[in-house]
Amino acid sequence: LYIVDIESEIVEDVIDLGSGRNPWAMSFVDDTILLVTNFISSTLAKINLNLNSVTGEWALETRPQGLMTIGERTYITISGFNPSDTSYGPGKLAVWDNVGDSIIQYVAVGTNPQDLDIGPDGRLNVVCSGDYEGLPGMLYMVDTASLAAVDSFQTATSLFPPTDVLVTEDRVGFLAAGGWFDKGEVYTYDPINAVML
Repeated sequence: LYIVDIESEIVEDVIDLGSGRNPWAMSFVDDTILLVTNFISSTLAKINLNLNSVTGEWALETRPQGLMTIGERTYITISGFNPSDTSYGPGKLAVWDNVGDSIIQYVAVGTNPQDLDIGPDGRLNVVCSGDYEGLPGMLYMVDTASLAAVDSFQTATSLFPPTDVLVTEDRVGFLAAGGWFDKGEVYTYDPINAVML
């Protein structure tokens, strides 16, 4: 993990996460604690930025990707990707307790969840990319109180499924998709009514 001074663009320090980790995404718990998902090792690393070192690492279910911290919890997408046959297991959202450093529970979502954001109604918007073959892209709405998926809708075909999500203050959701063989696409959706625009 590289720590870079934004103004000078100089690398100030490097934190060794260990070999075979493939760090994917990160989220600040507070000013000193950073959580990082490691895709290949299927782990979550806790980094103390005062010490510039890993102070804990825990096993998660298969292939974690995006994560978001809200208060004392961090929500982590579990893609379920199996590289040996390029298949996907059940998609899940891991709910992590930042105080106790432990899993609270897993929430079932669609196939291949990759990213998430918080909607204007407080629900988590979890983008699931499907399997790039027959299963289409989906977006799941997860209630953070009941820890359950309460709504979902199709976002795109399996050919150009979205992989990243961003919800603006103007109550518009954006989904980035495609671009492997041709031009990429950006879709918009209504995060309140759970429909594409």
